[in-house]
Amino acid sequence: MEEKLKNIFVFVGSAAGVYSFIRLLFRDCFSFFHRPRLTVEFNSVEEWRVGPPYIESNETRRVATVNVCNKGSKSAIACEAHVEICREHGKMPSILPLHWADTPYGTRSTSIERVDIGRLPRRLDIVFTQERQTIDGCSIASAQALATGVQRDQFYLAPGEYYIVILVNYDSGKSAKKKFTVKSPAHWQDLQMTK
Repeated sequence: MEEKLKNIFVFVGSAAGVYSFIRLLFRDCFSFFHRPRLTVEFNSVEEWRVGPPYIESNETRRVATVNVCNKGSKSAIACEAHVEICREHGKMPSILPLHWADTPYGTRSTSIERVDIGRLPRRLDIVFTQERQTIDGCSIASAQALATGVQRDQFYLAPGEYYIVILVNYDSGKSAKKKFTVKSPAHWQDLQMTK
């Protein structure tokens, strides 16, 4: 009788262990196939008007943008975006924050905005020029640069061609990235960005 009882407990314990293993395996497989998968896709280079409350006076800006799309079924949480400006061989690249469209910005914006990306794509501003800028070139579209306009600061790109990498970090160290070429212009309307 004791032997039968012992065998029943061993069987029940083994069955519970196998059940737990199968359940965990199924959950991990389900999570793997439904995880967020971000892609960076070229959107456009367009002109639009911007003014208060974002900047003091109305300006026409030319802005190059990308869309960040989620191909998975779960939302990507706390996405941060950066641009890496590739310099000459042997020099360290510059890594700068980017601005998510439809998020507020100001001259004192020092933190990187984090957004969640679900089924709908999010637009990311990359570089911009504006009609009444006093210098040639363009600026990286960080929150601070968008609030102050094109000027010679850490976000400024002198006229010329630049190779950039857009990097979007999300969900505990995962990332999406894409390379582009930016033409920083001598005239504000000639701003270009290509794949």
